[in-house]
Amino acid sequence: MNNKDRTYFPSKILLFGEYTITTGSDALAVPFGEFFGKWNFNKTKNNKILYLLSEYLRKIDWSEFNSICRCDDLDSDIANGLYFDSNIKTGYGAGSSGAVTAGIFDSYFATNDNSISNLKRVLAKIESFFHGVSSGIDPLVSLLNQPVNIMNTGIETCNKNILDIDDFSFYLLDSKISRSTKKYVNIYKRKMHSKRFSEEILKPLTFCNNKIIGEMKKNNPHEIFALFKKISRLQFQGFEEMIISGLKPIWENILSREDISIKLCGAGGGGYYLIMAKKDMEVSEMTKDYPLTRIN
Repeated sequence: MNNKDRTYFPSKILLFGEYTITTGSDALAVPFGEFFGKWNFNKTKNNKILYLLSEYLRKIDWSEFNSICRCDDLDSDIANGLYFDSNIKTGYGAGSSGAVTAGIFDSYFATNDNSISNLKRVLAKIESFFHGVSSGIDPLVSLLNQPVNIMNTGIETCNKNILDIDDFSFYLLDSKISRSTKKYVNIYKRKMHSKRFSEEILKPLTFCNNKIIGEMKKNNPHEIFALFKKISRLQFQGFEEMIISGLKPIWENILSREDISIKLCGAGGGGYYLIMAKKDMEVSEMTKDYPLTRIN
């Protein structure tokens, strides 16, 4: 392993842009260090997945990506018990495979082009081993350990303190259910055939999504919360399949309040949901049996 300095690779949280990013909106993703992965060695651990990954990496001409993969070093470490020690839940949209991908690139790749666009391209190719196709965003956030704003015009990193919003805190609500992103993406694609959904849900949701990312950059707390509330209402109206049944009455109750709001955090249907609330409120009283993790 060539890089001894990097000790961990954080999970990623997609704050804004779920689904709408596929139809041209901006997105904002941030790293979250409480959930992370790191390299470790233990010959009793099952690391078969890394053997398969190494075989996949050897078949690619990395010169097309201005990069070199040190597959021999990777194979040597795998033989010595290398495994990715992670507490990132799979099926939660938190970037578990993205963290592994970032770790592989950081430790076993060299590149002559460190531009964000090329890093994203290389990382997408690596992560495609896990999903068949990848945007490269999850591993990019993990590798850079910085918030990333994805736009039609390109990608830019954002201030690491972008979540430090005056008077408000953000939380991940754990639905305690893992889910398949593909299933809910297919539901979304079917919805897009409806003119009503496109006009009454998707168009205003895209506007609010782009606007809230801009307000996050400017740290305008009350504008952010007002837009968060609008997104929550639009998702409750148009994305009912993505909201688990046990959460619907809680969501509806939260919609009636002015001190807390909730939205999807990724595909929905399980995994995490995102909550924004006034700092002085006891959020757990609202969410009942669903565990919360504060992220700022």
